Amino acid sequence: MSSSTASLSDMIAETTPAIVGIVNRTDQHVPFQSGTEQAENGTGSGVIYQVSADAAYIVTNNHVIEGATEIESFSL
Repeated sequence: MSSSTASLSDMIAETTPAIVGIVNRTDQHVPFQSGTEQAENGTGSGVIYQVSADAAYIVTNNHVIEGATEIESFSL
């Protein structure tokens, strides 16, 4: 599709699948118990820029994933 003939809605429909949500989870101490549990520490978005046979590479801002012990991504 030529960019000169593509409508805005066509461009959005074509690029939307590359946008993902990101959840930052961290281990947090549980008061009055021994051990930790994972808790959501933040959320944000990212863009898939490359997919290989065994991985997807996502670009996001550092503050979205900073301090995470686990990162989860999902389609929007």
